[in-house]
Amino acid sequence: MSIRFALAWVLLSVLALGGCPSKRGGGGGEGEGEGEGEGEGEGEIECSDEDGDGYGAGVDCTGDDCDDTDPGLQDECGQDCDEFPERTGCPCDDGDEIECYTGDPATLGVADCHAGQRSCDGGVWTGCIGQRAPRPNEMCNEVDDDCDGRIDEGVVNACGTCGNAQEDCQGVSIGPDYDQPFCDEDREDCDGVEETDEGYLTLGETEVNLTNIWIANSSEGTVSKLDTRTGDEIGRFYTGIDDDQADPSRTAVDVDGSVYVANRAFYPPARSQATASVTKIAADEIDCDDGNGNGSIDTSDDSVPLPRDTDECVLWTQAVGNPGCAARAIAVDIENGLDGTFASKVYVGCFYDREVHKLDGSDGTVEDTFEVPNVSPYGFAITQDAILFVAGLTSGYAGGADQVGIIDLNSNPPTVDYASPPACGDDGLFGEAGVSTYGIAADDRGRLWSCNLWYNCIYRYDPETDEWDYEDAQTCRGIATDGEGYVWSGEEAELVKWDPDQFERVGSVGTSGSGGLGVAIDFDGKIWMVNEGSSDASRVDPNSMEEEGRFATGTSPYTYSDMTGFQLRNITAPSGRYSRVLELCDDAASEWSGIGLDIDLPPGTSVAVRVRTGETIEELETADWVDLGTISSLDDRNIVFGDDVPNARYLQIELTLQRSPEAGGAPVLRGFTVLGGCEVFFG
Repeated sequence: MSIRFALAWVLLSVLALGGCPSKRGGGGGEGEGEGEGEGEGEGEIECSDEDGDGYGAGVDCTGDDCDDTDPGLQDECGQDCDEFPERTGCPCDDGDEIECYTGDPATLGVADCHAGQRSCDGGVWTGCIGQRAPRPNEMCNEVDDDCDGRIDEGVVNACGTCGNAQEDCQGVSIGPDYDQPFCDEDREDCDGVEETDEGYLTLGETEVNLTNIWIANSSEGTVSKLDTRTGDEIGRFYTGIDDDQADPSRTAVDVDGSVYVANRAFYPPARSQATASVTKIAADEIDCDDGNGNGSIDTSDDSVPLPRDTDECVLWTQAVGNPGCAARAIAVDIENGLDGTFASKVYVGCFYDREVHKLDGSDGTVEDTFEVPNVSPYGFAITQDAILFVAGLTSGYAGGADQVGIIDLNSNPPTVDYASPPACGDDGLFGEAGVSTYGIAADDRGRLWSCNLWYNCIYRYDPETDEWDYEDAQTCRGIATDGEGYVWSGEEAELVKWDPDQFERVGSVGTSGSGGLGVAIDFDGKIWMVNEGSSDASRVDPNSMEEEGRFATGTSPYTYSDMTGFQLRNITAPSGRYSRVLELCDDAASEWSGIGLDIDLPPGTSVAVRVRTGETIEELETADWVDLGTISSLDDRNIVFGDDVPNARYLQIELTLQRSPEAGGAPVLRGFTVLGGCEVFFG
């Protein structure tokens, strides 16, 4: 028989909430002092002290207070008026009024701290009436008394309640304030989050540190997953609907490292009426699905793919467009929902249909389709402002277009506009200088960059001024922007570094592979180029400007896109993930009840929360996650577990810190407490 251990908490009073009375500090509204109701209860302190400095009226006060609106002023009212002319008691002209605030100026406007007013009465200034200044002591009252942006910090017990409830509940608290640091020495718990000087978690300039590059092997119908640090191939996966309807060519990486693969289903021409599709593959086994129920994840971990439809990290494949549409462009955007949650949206472009399909990143559902009549989607790049640039190749190629698309994803439905690049470069494949937009990227200023392959030049376009610039670039195909703002173009067997503002070459590195095309940046700042001819990828160190090595892929790799996820996290939508395994009761099951977060959430930021439980670590690793929602307001930072969180010895919590591109700050996690009780058995 199991008896639930009693919890002394109210469901809306976890961690940072509580209702315990206090004798000091004043938790009420303006003008409320602790002396109100003096003598009504045995043992109450008899001191009317509105500003909480210990001075006021009453036998328990330290002394008298000449200004009970200013905690820094007790017995100096009317003194030193030459230095402080607006101090209480200093001379003034009757009828004058001035705004005042006696607290730290940095706290003005924080929580409900606000200015008041001094009036000149009888030739001297009154106290600061009507202000709400910080109180020196935080109370357990659901109010930010000291106006530091935190509620009830330091005055709740480990269970997140007031009073002496510790004996009535149990909890596990994590965070530097609980002597339990977030990240271990190897940072295995912390993926893409940074620690502040105090040890709190937040997002930095590079929020996620992914270490994979995903390169499509078109002729094989597979995609290779390489470790960007070692160069080893650590997975190969079949994509597309079947062997005859695959032909992958573009990859786009999501914030959690998972990849979406656009399958053209086009080459060879005999398959020109095959169905294009998008395949999603998880990067981490915790996100994979144990479909056969054998207690482990069956997935490729080297250059050998598992048989089609058996790899449990291949999450879904979704058909798109009409037969023969040729899905040649793909990108991921992070959409900020009305409830403050973030959702991954996948945009895939069908070249011959001249259509863009919007997919739900979680399950592949096609949510929207819209036409782009004047451009043939050959490549995508998304800016911080959710503007989707569309490369159109060239009208000299069957089905291609000389224009680029400029799609505003903020509108519903999206608005589609176009821009016309000028002809540039040398006489090319079609006998004269002309237009071609091949590889495409966006920089941190919202400008479009594109390679004009057939005419040996490179474009820069500023949509704010509608101005195009171009420079010579031999056999330019792939293009990407790095974390310092430089632009890198791939030119057959050379990577060229461009100053984005001066628009001039500032360096180049020769590579030893053949058939160089797509370019990508990894999270260590290294530059990658996919070599179709030599079936590998070159990695270049931008500091030494040397090729570090070539690393094998599948046969005939062919990818132009954000194949590492660097573009999404550094240009579009930053995020980071924290995970921790907790145990509440030694050698016994726990009845997990809820979680409370001590966190700052500036506008445009959020924290997604999910948990799973298991009796053993092995069971925990294969358990289903329970999504507890996304917190975007401090009002929602306390979560009560329902019946869908099973009782078990171990609980794993995962917190994903997120911010939209327009957010004015980053979330800061100071700590969290998970509450529960130990099951008691009677024989």
